[in-house]
Amino acid sequence: MRQLEQLSPSMRHELEAMGRHRWTRAFFRRKRYQVITTNISEKSIRSLVQKWFYEHHTKWSFQRTELSIYVEDMIRESLGESRSMNIYPVDQHEFEVRHRKEQFVVNILNRTCSCRQWGLDLIPCSHACIALSTRNLNLHLYTDKFYYVSNLINLYKKGMRPIGSANQIRNTHQGRNDRILPLQVKRPAGRPKKKRFTSFLDKKATVHCSKCGKKRS
Repeated sequence: MRQLEQLSPSMRHELEAMGRHRWTRAFFRRKRYQVITTNISEKSIRSLVQKWFYEHHTKWSFQRTELSIYVEDMIRESLGESRSMNIYPVDQHEFEVRHRKEQFVVNILNRTCSCRQWGLDLIPCSHACIALSTRNLNLHLYTDKFYYVSNLINLYKKGMRPIGSANQIRNTHQGRNDRILPLQVKRPAGRPKKKRFTSFLDKKATVHCSKCGKKRS
């Protein structure tokens, strides 16, 4: 936000007036489960979604772990980070976790941590991992059901059905004079841009020149 304010002071006021829940994941009013899409318009093509459903369902069907591999690795990494932390119990459910010069409060009953990562991702953060390990509790039971392989299989079970060719679609409007008119829009001046604006979340590929070997990102 500070970087945006340096570029355009008025942009901060516009974003604040718009509402933080519209453009930042931390204040989003629903659960995102770490799902971030940088360009939804390109990812709504039916054939691409159909391919995704098939590949994801096949992948999760052969998964033998209780949680997805991605979440298993996250929890394993958080457990490794928690080994260098100090924990001080407040009561049976609340703990104070200290790491270097920072302090965090974890409540395993409410599944919250003052770092807010547990509440956003619904996956135990490193502070929650040390608190749950102190009570000898199963970390999987404190991970949201969305990340369970059984639910991921059901999520992609039905798949995306093909539409078929135009001559196979039954006409249900025979005898009617329905006519779809084009949208009343004015085409902007200049040549339309074909290359979309990339986000900082997109991975950058390094391109090498075939003649001189110089790198260009």
